[in-house]
Amino acid sequence: PGLFSSAWPVILLTAIFVVIFLGLRDYRRLRRSLGSALYAVNRDSWGEVYFALGVCALFLLARDEPLLYGMPLLVLAFGDSAASLAGRRFGRYRFRAWGGPKSLEGSLAFLAVSFAIADISLRTFTSFAAFERLLIALALALPLTLMEAVAGKGLDNLFLPLAGFALLKGLLALGWPVVVLLSALALLTVPMVFGWLLWRGGAHGAPVFGAGVPAAQPSGWPSDGPREAALALHSRRPSFAFRASTGQINGRRHLW
Repeated sequence: PGLFSSAWPVILLTAIFVVIFLGLRDYRRLRRSLGSALYAVNRDSWGEVYFALGVCALFLLARDEPLLYGMPLLVLAFGDSAASLAGRRFGRYRFRAWGGPKSLEGSLAFLAVSFAIADISLRTFTSFAAFERLLIALALALPLTLMEAVAGKGLDNLFLPLAGFALLKGLLALGWPVVVLLSALALLTVPMVFGWLLWRGGAHGAPVFGAGVPAAQPSGWPSDGPREAALALHSRRPSFAFRASTGQINGRRHLW
């Protein structure tokens, strides 16, 4: 809104970027050169395609409403990034959602950022009182946090802007008694769902994304257990052969 008065340029740009993203996925040379940042993490996700489609759909729905367009888009851009960074850096209490592992710390970061974005957006584009803004922001941030937590394979890039638009438009149209009721309901049910997800996933404070564990071992190193890895570190030799059945290292028998 404000940049394009017609939907056709947005649809055309979306189609172009979707074709580019699909090409980057299928051709390794293009992926290594142009898509190195997008595909630095090897995971089963179509997030870049869903992002383009989600932004286009949000534009078609919001049209000339900057609040209805800007707030969901900011939540997607900053909230999702905050969840990813916090989950990788601080994530210890984990649960498995559809498509991959998530962390409680990442979801809390998403909740804080999305709540702040909703409050600032409402303060900028509306004349609601502080208590009214906080209620709407709470009723928005809690369901969106749950959606970000359970959506996998990049589908949050599609669902978050659409759900944010629908929730915001509905909350602005509803009366305040209904908004208060929905805020209280979200405050009760969303923590319960997260508790169930953590219980089902057996969260026990372990690192969520392999924090502190080497991502890959050098070629030629054994990976059968800590004993072999310790021997490899002690030898400091480029080639290392260990036969567990005979206790031989590079053809020589060692006793422990």
